[in-house]
Amino acid sequence: MKRRLKIWEKFIAEFKPFIVEHNIRGTYYIKYNDVYLDITSEMIRLFGSEIEVIKIHTSGISYTYTHRGENWNWHEICFEPEYEEIEFLTEEEMEV
Repeated sequence: MKRRLKIWEKFIAEFKPFIVEHNIRGTYYIKYNDVYLDITSEMIRLFGSEIEVIKIHTSGISYTYTHRGENWNWHEICFEPEYEEIEFLTEEEMEV
């Protein structure tokens, strides 16, 4: 299945408070709730693009990652939501 990764600027703005370390090789270590992510400079280049991934089962693999694709494991928080929220019309808007 294909999934679109968030734009890097959007992702880093959202998770900046959760960065534990950022080293000189460009790797970001993020701890968010029970999620621990290592985002490398190679992974950063893929943000904003659509990649082919498979859903992985957490047994035997770190529970931190939910998908595998493009040579790395990814967590659900790295992706754009699959579905946009639907805004329903109110009765007043229907009458107009």
